[in-house]
Amino acid sequence: MRTLFVALALTAMLSPAVAMAAPAAAQHSVRGVVKSVTDSSLVIERSKKAKPHDLSFVMNPATQRAGAVTVGSTVSVRYHKDGHTNVATAVNASPAAAHALKTKK
Repeated sequence: MRTLFVALALTAMLSPAVAMAAPAAAQHSVRGVVKSVTDSSLVIERSKKAKPHDLSFVMNPATQRAGAVTVGSTVSVRYHKDGHTNVATAVNASPAAAHALKTKK
């Protein structure tokens, strides 16, 4: 009987803690041109109404990468905020635009 009482008391104490757990971090997304990239960081330039500004991201082993993320490439970044830090969850590089040469015949 005592064991049952202890189990019920623990369950009652832990239930509010589970209900008050922090919600999942909000996801954001942005597109821009890569200014610099390393294994652990990414800086992109985003143009917004003729006022370009840089956004910095931390990348970690869990960050999903697709395509060739190099300086000058256009990327789409999904991220969440961890305090004042932008943590990239996915980085997708757009394929380079094929410029067809037009020749006059």
